[in-house]
Amino acid sequence: MKNKVLTIWDSDKKLPAGLDNVYLWNGYTEKNTTYSLLDYIDKNSEKLRNKYLAWIHDLGITEIKGKPITEHFAYDEDLSFWWMTLFVEQSPWMTPVIMDVLRLFALEELFIRDKPQTVVLVSSSKEINIVITQLCKSLNIEFKWKKTSLWKPTLIYKKIIKLIPVPMLAFVSISKHILERWGLRKVKKPSWISRTQCISIFSYFIHLNEASCQEGKFSSEQWANLPSFLFENSVSINWVHHYLKSSVVPNVKVAKDYLNRFNGAKENNDAHSFLYSYLTYKLMFRVIIKWSAILLISTRIQRHVKINFTPVNSNLNLWPIMKDVWVNSLRGSSAVVNILWIELFDSAMKDMPYQNRGLYLFESQSWERALINAWRKNKHGELIAVVHSTVRFWDLRYYKDPRIIVSNDKYSMPQPDIVLLNGQVAKDAFLSVSFPKEKMAECEAIRYEYLFKLGIRKENKNKKISVLILGDYTAGGTNNLLSLLDDCSQHIDSNVSFTVKPHPSYPVSIEDYPKLCLSLVTGSLSSIISDYDLAYCSNMTSASVDAYLAGLPVIITLDSHKLNFSPLRNQGNISFVSSTEELLSALRNAIKHKNNRQELNNYFFLDPGLPRWRKILLSNKNDLIKIVNN
Repeated sequence: MKNKVLTIWDSDKKLPAGLDNVYLWNGYTEKNTTYSLLDYIDKNSEKLRNKYLAWIHDLGITEIKGKPITEHFAYDEDLSFWWMTLFVEQSPWMTPVIMDVLRLFALEELFIRDKPQTVVLVSSSKEINIVITQLCKSLNIEFKWKKTSLWKPTLIYKKIIKLIPVPMLAFVSISKHILERWGLRKVKKPSWISRTQCISIFSYFIHLNEASCQEGKFSSEQWANLPSFLFENSVSINWVHHYLKSSVVPNVKVAKDYLNRFNGAKENNDAHSFLYSYLTYKLMFRVIIKWSAILLISTRIQRHVKINFTPVNSNLNLWPIMKDVWVNSLRGSSAVVNILWIELFDSAMKDMPYQNRGLYLFESQSWERALINAWRKNKHGELIAVVHSTVRFWDLRYYKDPRIIVSNDKYSMPQPDIVLLNGQVAKDAFLSVSFPKEKMAECEAIRYEYLFKLGIRKENKNKKISVLILGDYTAGGTNNLLSLLDDCSQHIDSNVSFTVKPHPSYPVSIEDYPKLCLSLVTGSLSSIISDYDLAYCSNMTSASVDAYLAGLPVIITLDSHKLNFSPLRNQGNISFVSSTEELLSALRNAIKHKNNRQELNNYFFLDPGLPRWRKILLSNKNDLIKIVNN
């Protein structure tokens, strides 16, 4: 590079004129000698993602005083608490600092490639400054930090919170968590079904059909018609539910009422229970004892661990930005909740009679590993993980270094017998990180079977163009989506109308966007999607796939502070926008674009007869092994 100064711009302030060789920490705009760090990561995505996965694997087997970290955190005879931590969960939402680690990986590559004499960091982050300072020192690069001021009311709150001891915050958090669910203890435990033709399903008590609940019939969008399919084939279900608040189930009282209706229905051949119905004073005491032990271990080995936060063949020490993840995972609220799940699942699995087969929704969250451990510990049969939605490239929960998957060590990660993948896109995603083929099987994407029933939308001969806005589950994602549209509203033709469908987790006040003249719709996506000509979505929502497969042109906004999390990231004919100019251009092009119904099975496996599910769930154990191996 001709100019030996490289500037890293991590500031919301306008970039001053005259700076060359600038890498933006946030944003996707590139112009002249200003480059996007997020764009660099996306262009080198597989290499950087694999580097992160490898580092997490290596961290877990790091030896401290002659023992790997996994062994230091032995919870019982077979489970290491390491597998319950935020490090292993790899959720970009629970651990947003993952995005910063990827940025730092990218910067190290750029420093080595471009060989700058001086690096200038413009940022308010003390932690990022420490990491880059050490990196530049290792590479013999002069470093300067131009600290920016960043004042927000939330920052004052965070600073106050940091003054409070982590165990105290954890105690307050877990107390609130338990109090919100305390009433579930009084739910009468069902008479568990123990016959051979029975399957256990572990799921969330959300996305329920309210009308069905009132009638005492369990109906969840997450499992669609699978329960009916099993019932028709004389297979009963033992349900263990995670209670979560929703518009249909706003509180514990309603949850208990619905559960009692399900168990009391005469025609019901299933049994329903809440995981938290196994909450007892004795169990809570065990949680506190276990938490205290893990807290002490993590404190004792911390000074030995932090020097090992350097990936192989790297000069980065990531401890300064990952310290909080360590503390929260092993001393904070995350640690206590995960211990609670381990004990609750153990109690539930002890209480249930032998179960020949179990299913659970696969998102690689920590509670799933608690379930697997308890299932194995109590010697139940096969356990099957079900990928029920989309698998996104940057949703690192779904990906693990292949060495973790094939490990046979005593304290290896708890895993299901097989993972059911709901489409070719999901299969390709798992294969991209060398997931063993013998641990995969196919299943129909039951949540998306309704797409078969959608007819080809007739060409719109009216002048009015209907745009469906699919809201994000976060405030930031939804506000970014609508604000970008609002900013260019004066340039949008009057023959375009906008209707917003909010995500259940984040309601939208259409009064906040008067220039858009928004309409509001709250029906199920399956019942309304064919009424629109175009879909406009955030890059986080999986609902964009529904619109895409229904044949609608799709425009997706990129969040300037995040990577492209869209499940349509690698699909063709998708418009990704990050500025008003790009959005206006995409809208004009999409309005001219004719509907083009996608080949459904190129994305999901879809068949109303559920032949793949039939092979898996109606087979005996030996047949299941043959199906998977073939």
